[in-house]
Amino acid sequence: MNNPGLSPGEPPLIFSAMQRETLRIAALLTVLALFTHLFLLNRKSYWVDEAYAAGLMQRPVSDVLDLSSRSTPHPPGAFLLMRASAAAAGNSPAGVRLFNALAVASGVVPIFLLSLRFLKDKKSSFLAAMTWVVSPYSVSLGQEAWVYGLPSALCLWFLQFSAMQWKGRGWLPAVWFLTGLAGLYTQFSFFLTLVSGVLLMVLTRQMHRVQWIALLLLLIAWAPLVREHTPEMRVRSARLEAAGVTPATAPYRLAMNAPPAVAGLTADGLVPDLYATCSKDPWSAAALFSGLGLALVSLFALILEKNSSVRLRIWALVSWILPFSMFMVDSPGYRQVHLAVIPLTIGMGAAFRRFRPLAVIALILLTVLLAHWYSLDTNAWHRSDWRGAAAFVREHGRPDDRVMVHSGQSGGVAWDLSGGRPDRIALGGDEDPWNMDRNALQPAMVADSILARGERLWLVADLWGPPPLPSGRTPEEDHGFGRDLRVYLFSP
Repeated sequence: MNNPGLSPGEPPLIFSAMQRETLRIAALLTVLALFTHLFLLNRKSYWVDEAYAAGLMQRPVSDVLDLSSRSTPHPPGAFLLMRASAAAAGNSPAGVRLFNALAVASGVVPIFLLSLRFLKDKKSSFLAAMTWVVSPYSVSLGQEAWVYGLPSALCLWFLQFSAMQWKGRGWLPAVWFLTGLAGLYTQFSFFLTLVSGVLLMVLTRQMHRVQWIALLLLLIAWAPLVREHTPEMRVRSARLEAAGVTPATAPYRLAMNAPPAVAGLTADGLVPDLYATCSKDPWSAAALFSGLGLALVSLFALILEKNSSVRLRIWALVSWILPFSMFMVDSPGYRQVHLAVIPLTIGMGAAFRRFRPLAVIALILLTVLLAHWYSLDTNAWHRSDWRGAAAFVREHGRPDDRVMVHSGQSGGVAWDLSGGRPDRIALGGDEDPWNMDRNALQPAMVADSILARGERLWLVADLWGPPPLPSGRTPEEDHGFGRDLRVYLFSP
């Protein structure tokens, strides 16, 4: 039976009633997505936030729950998935990232099914889902041990469960509830996914008593987490405002930050600051203009799409706009506006159906960008090759050299996990980022005292700003390992 409120002949997309061809396509997409998301999973060095998470994975689950909530603005859901991944596959970069990669790769299935529901065309839906398979954005979400991959996958599955007819399927309300609860306990912005899912059910006339009860229970279950984190979020907002990180006006945030976020939904952070570097770096220009171009084509195709009901088009357009409402109060990155992925891919599928060569162009372009992304030794968003820096100091340092690591929060952990020399100087704040030591040593003062004793010093700095160089000293050597990580050698 078709969902009420939909046009005749529209596929119900219930797993137990899938046609064999649809099931084969979904299986093929899953295999392809698993390949792209698992390929070279161990290649990239940890960056500091990944090191924060990976170091935490060595602790008991109770510590993961307590310390992750106390020292980050993120709910604990993603940390629990990484903890399970590390327990199953080891604490290597690939081990901590594994379950995250599997979760994100699985998102290709709901993308295909929702596209098929909207477009009613298997070829176009397959091509739309292929953009998730080869998108640098999608692969980077999976190949990162951090907090944005899991909520992206849960977002896609939650919308798929919201699109399915509940009547006669007693398991579906529980799965919908648990998926929504997992999403809300993984990222606060998942609330926008909840709004989108409920809107989809309202527009397709599926919001009945059971659905309203499930929604109420979901919000009640989420309330304790919101109450616990609200004071911390206020402190964080005040700190960002004081530091000038969050511009004061919403129009400025929308004008300056929303376009790179849109481009990043396909091209990822191949260059962290697209505006500042696109005139100098061809990869940056390609990332910016290909991402924006695909998004604009998708949006227009979505508006002009005539093969789906008006209700579904309204839902898709609202879901396109909804995540960017966050720019009214904050400056989210492209990884936090993942709700827009569904209307983006559906729109691309609609465009591909109108002009099939566009699919070939788009997929080749994304594959080229993905190949470049694979070639990087560092995370594309925060380029810090800790593994390379640690190997360089091991190779070129003397046994009696001193090593000091400074990166604000998790540099010491990143250094240790990357095989750095164990005799580094402990500054305090980098040692235990989960219980931030506010009485940490001042790096410039420590460096001055080391050099005054006639010892050589390696300073490893990963900071968004000038490093704490010793007073009046010029480094004898200065080496870069990514955009933000630098290794300096000072001689007395």
